[in-house]
Parts: sequence; C-alpha cells; structure tokens
Amino acid sequence: MNIGQTIYQGQRLSQQLNLAPQLLNWLQLLQAPTMELTSMVRHELESNPALELADPLFDSMGDLPELTQPGSEKTFEENEIRMDNSTLDARLGTLSEIDQEWREDYAHNQRGSQSGQNEENEKHQYVLDSLVYSESLYAHLTKQLGQYELNEAEAALAEEIIGSLDDRGFLTASLVDLAENAGAPLEQMQKALDTIQRLSPAGIGARDLRECLLLQVEDHSSNTYRMLNDCFDLLLDQQWDEAADRLDLESADIEDAIAEIKTLDPEPGMKITAAPVTYIEPDVFLRKEDGEWTAEINDDQIPHLRISPAIRTLLEQNTLSQDDLAYIRQKMRSGQFLIRGIHQRKETLLRVAREILRVQRTYFDEKGDLSPLTMNKVAAIIGVHETTVSRAIANKYLSTPRGIISMKSFFKSGYQCADGSALTPDKVKDIIDNLISREDAEAPLTDQHIAAELKTKGLNVARRTVAKYREELDIASSKERSKEYRLRRKQEKLLAVA
Repeated sequence: MNIGQTIYQGQRLSQQLNLAPQLLNWLQLLQAPTMELTSMVRHELESNPALELADPLFDSMGDLPELTQPGSEKTFEENEIRMDNSTLDARLGTLSEIDQEWREDYAHNQRGSQSGQNEENEKHQYVLDSLVYSESLYAHLTKQLGQYELNEAEAALAEEIIGSLDDRGFLTASLVDLAENAGAPLEQMQKALDTIQRLSPAGIGARDLRECLLLQVEDHSSNTYRMLNDCFDLLLDQQWDEAADRLDLESADIEDAIAEIKTLDPEPGMKITAAPVTYIEPDVFLRKEDGEWTAEINDDQIPHLRISPAIRTLLEQNTLSQDDLAYIRQKMRSGQFLIRGIHQRKETLLRVAREILRVQRTYFDEKGDLSPLTMNKVAAIIGVHETTVSRAIANKYLSTPRGIISMKSFFKSGYQCADGSALTPDKVKDIIDNLISREDAEAPLTDQHIAAELKTKGLNVARRTVAKYREELDIASSKERSKEYRLRRKQEKLLAVA
C-alpha cells in the first residue's frame, strides 16, 4: 500500500465577526450577575495599581482624569472608548446573532493566549466556589459499611449493589443478575442487600415503592406497617373502607396510619443526590414604600473604585521612562473603562427594571397575570439595541414582594386583542382550558373551533398554535375526548343495569 502526502495551497472565503477588546469587556460587565461582577472587580482592584477603593458616596464618574503628557496633544479621554448609549448601541447592532454563550466562543478563540486561559480558569473556579459540596450517594453509603464487620468478599458484593442503585436509592437491577455478574451465590447477594437496607437514609436499597416505605417503619406490628404490607393495593386506590375491613380496624386507625405514611420518603436517595445548592443574589430590589414603587441596584458588595490620586501625581512628576509611562497609562485606561462600564451597566439595568415595573405593575400590585412584554419593545423605549437588553437581563434576578424572580421571566410575547389590550400565551392557554372544560362532551370542540372562538374574542390564534397549547395543557384531542366520553357513558350504563 502506497501512502503519499501532498502539500498544496488554496484559498477559502469565510466570514468572521471580530469584536474589539473594549467591546468584549463591556459585554462581560453588562452580562455578569452581581456575584460574578463583584469577583471581577475585586480581581481588577488587586491587579491594577491605578485603582483604589473610593468612598461609596463618592461620584466615581467625576473622578475620571484628563491626562496630558508633554509632547502629546491627545488627552487620556481621547484615547479611551466612550461608553455613551448612541456609540455603544451602534456597535452592539452587529451582535444580534451572537449566541448567549458568547464567553465560551471568546474563550475558544483565545485558547492560544495564556491570559485567556487564566481568565477561563478564574471563571471556572468562581463557578466551583459558588456551589455547595454535595456528597454522592455511592460515597455516602460505602462510608457506612465500615460499621459492619464485613469481610473483603462481602464488602465487594455490598459495593456492587450500591453501585447499581439509581438516584432515588432504588435497586432496579435484578438480584439474580447481580449475583451472576459477581460470580456469587444468590444467598450471599441477598445478605449483602439486607446490609444495604440497614444503611441511612432509611428506605435505601428497596426494589419498589412498597418495600421502600416498609423499610422506613421500625415497628412491624404497627397499623402503618400492616397497612403497607397487607393493603398496599387498596392504599394506592384510596379504598380506606376496604382496608379497614381487611385489617379489622376502625376508620380512625386507618386515618392515623395514612397520616404516618405521608411522612415517609418515597425517594430517600434524593436527599443525598439532590443537585448542589446555588445561592442567588438579586441584582435589583423592587420595593413599595408609601404606595410608590422603587427600583434599586444591589451593588453594596461591589467595591466602589476610583483612579488613584497617587498614580496621577506620579505622572505629573514627569520622571517616568517611556515604558513605565505606557504601562501606567494602559492601567489607568483599563481602570477608567471599568469604572465607566460599571456605571453604564447600573444605568442600563435600572432602566430595564423600571420598564418591567411599569408594564407589570398589576402583577406586583394585585398579584395578577403578567402582561406581554418583549425585549424589542423595552429596547425601543429606553433607546438601546435589543441585544443590550438581552444581555442586561441574562442571569439577573429581581427581589420583589413576590419573591426572587428571574428578569427573563417577565418577558413574554403576547396576542393583541381587538379592544387594544394584550394577552400572554399563558393567559390564552387559560382561555382554551376554560373553553374545553365547558364544552359539550357529546360534541367536543376541535382545535379549529377553538381558534374560531378565540377570534370572536379578538384573538387571532392559528389552529396549529391552539393544538400546541392544548398539548402543553395535557388535554387530549377532540377525537380522543369524544372516545373517552362514549366509553365512560357505556360503563355508566353497564353499572346501572348491574
């Protein structure tokens, strides 16, 4: 076989979007939630000698120096990027097609750069630091085996079973199959399972729900244990009277047993394998005081920065070398950009939050439904590009009297009604659900009939959209509903004859 290599030259036409480093930095500031921004600012404060902490009441925007060096007619202000809305909006217009996970793309493009790698490492570490450690179910259970005097073979069988448990703590694999795979007698595998079922949390190692609940009841002579052991079928069907007859108990005893069963955990393994807890720090506080709503940025944890006067004094002495001068000017430019960027982020986030508050006032005041609201509409009102709004609300949360809510959840497209009002898709679903609940069971409404009915209400919703909403409501089609109705009527007639 002859394998050859050929070297050739060729041309290829491709398109690539290159963003200025300043613009990428601005997007990073805009998109970062409060906790991440705090980490970014602290890192910059530690690594940039031109920055220092300022009094929180100090207006950092007024502390932007205009530095003029001898022999140069350009000021510091002329060299740094201006962060006003009009200039920024024009540049952000090119970003509408960029995926929300732009940071990953940027990191990929910068993979050859050591600084880019360091930045990714810092972000990765930040994510890890934000998580609460959660022990695996396997580790949690194997650590408990030490309290039992197991030989090496018995411990190996026990670990085989633990490794076969699902997240709920159930053993879904056949004990016979496990024994065959391990090359051990079934009796030894059963003994190992008995050991597992004595571990904490109670109910671990069960092969079905009934066994799981039984393992959690210590008193095997109690009514609760008898109810689970002898009347599990009646329990599932809620046939309490039949259960009382079978166990020869009073209704009060059955009620007490049911109450205790409700306290048992049907998925004990989830106590251990539940997803790690992440703490959400709200980015904006919405409060109502004296009948007036206010929006306030949560920036108490974000260090307040200013350009160091000592650095400015050092520049004014005019004793620095060209290399030192270039370094200090670069650091001051970076610091000034950060200060301006934080200020611009705050203003953008506040304006978006206030617009959410204005449109969704009924939701907050009366605990009603959300009103339709799109990013495009908010962008037009506050005078920025839709991409800016999209990134401003990414991973951001509002603290409201109704709880901490994602800012994205307030943006819902809507349907325009004939009277000028608008309804969200959720509200349209409620109308569809209500129409079906009041339909003639002998002649169920088709999706086309529902679309026509909505049109009479001033809502122009396509039939396919009605079908999609109906399926999301878990409602069967008109044919299936009609079939279910006829079957139900047939059963009722049979029962009446009997």
